[in-house]
Amino acid sequence: MVPKIMAIEKVEKIMGANKMLNGAFSLAIYAGIGADLMALADRPAHAEGAEPHEKVVENADVLPDTSTSTHDIQTVFVIPMENRNWADIKGSSEAPYINKTLLPMGAYAETFINPLHPSLPNYITLEAGSDLGVTADGLPSQYAQETHEHLSEQLHNAGISWRAYVESITGKDCPLTPEGPKDSNGSQEYVPRHFHQIFFKDMTNNNDSKSAYCIQRAELFSRLASDLKDNAIGRYNFIVPNLCDIGHDPCGGNEVSHFDTWLKDHLPTILNSPQYKTGHVLVIILADEARTGDGPTPLILLGAGVKKGYSNQVNYSQGSVLRTLQEIFGVSPFLGSAAKSNDFSAMFTTFP
Repeated sequence: MVPKIMAIEKVEKIMGANKMLNGAFSLAIYAGIGADLMALADRPAHAEGAEPHEKVVENADVLPDTSTSTHDIQTVFVIPMENRNWADIKGSSEAPYINKTLLPMGAYAETFINPLHPSLPNYITLEAGSDLGVTADGLPSQYAQETHEHLSEQLHNAGISWRAYVESITGKDCPLTPEGPKDSNGSQEYVPRHFHQIFFKDMTNNNDSKSAYCIQRAELFSRLASDLKDNAIGRYNFIVPNLCDIGHDPCGGNEVSHFDTWLKDHLPTILNSPQYKTGHVLVIILADEARTGDGPTPLILLGAGVKKGYSNQVNYSQGSVLRTLQEIFGVSPFLGSAAKSNDFSAMFTTFP
């Protein structure tokens, strides 16, 4: 029986540009696979016209990627923390797991600079290489982007699967608004500004909370362990801790300590997985922005090909993260600042 895991199937163009359908559409079909009946739902057509209609289906993670990358890194996890300078983390007694366990087994940057404030412009830049004119925090209803020039769309078009594992969401909708219980600050624990893909209309069927494409990729964080076991993860996985665990709100304690403890509790799920142990996984831990000034901010790499106990003074930015991801997955063109940023090759013994 074919495992029930998510994937992307591209459907060939079925009409010439002169016969393109107007606007977005939704189509549901059913296909019997073995003894199972699986629903298939499609992406909306691009408004410009002559783009192929693409369908989101179960079990297409086994579909061959169309990228040409052949290196050891097959899977990437990106884990953000909030509003930290590197000086808040390095050597801190509030971060024993990071300092005593992660830094010796990985590589880290001393000059990861992020001049943008507040959070959302940095997350948008991590996806598109530019803040796209966004200068404040807000909701997708305020800052939804029309462009298709961003990483998750490049991956989708290349047949490369992606997921977001998100804490404190219901999993029943595309989480375009805050969800979950309230923390000690009175904020709901999930906030959309930390889930940057949903600020792009092609990811949400034009801000539709019932978008099948979005719902099928906004996974409950609690599913990560089982998805690793079933090899149902994406090749690119963005993890969204809630406001307490990401180190944004104090939640009755210290923000750095909360994030360090969360990593200690949950990162071993990835590090002990067969995928990581066989040398095919890269983990990137980073801060979205500095608490004060422009940084430097934390940037730690773990996994496939990464130099152990290594650090450098190379100038890195959010554009560096994006460029490195594009090089790993073999997608182009470089987006925005990624074109002029240093990649992370100096932090690897072997790099794509």
